Amino acid sequence: MAEERRVLLVLQKYNSAFLSLRGDARIEEDRARIKELWKEMYKVWFLGGPEDSDVALIVVDPVEAEYWDNRGTNKIKYLFDAVTAYVTGESPERVDTDLHAKTEL
Repeated sequence: MAEERRVLLVLQKYNSAFLSLRGDARIEEDRARIKELWKEMYKVWFLGGPEDSDVALIVVDPVEAEYWDNRGTNKIKYLFDAVTAYVTGESPERVDTDLHAKTEL
């Protein structure tokens, strides 16, 4: 079976900002970098600490990114448009480049 490296990462900040990254992943076992990123709470899963042989880094080289942002006044406008659409039965016409964008990296 061929090795599949393509991954999708989805990150969320509260319920208002989202980021989706598609890319190619690879495993790295750079002990110096692992020690640099290590937090003591990780010891719950890796009892041997940053030297634990089960600890590795997953590095993602992104090729495409997409975001949605419903913070602040954008969120209020979105909610207003959604209620209006519900009441009138018509979908709102909106082009909000500040709310959503997609790009190849």
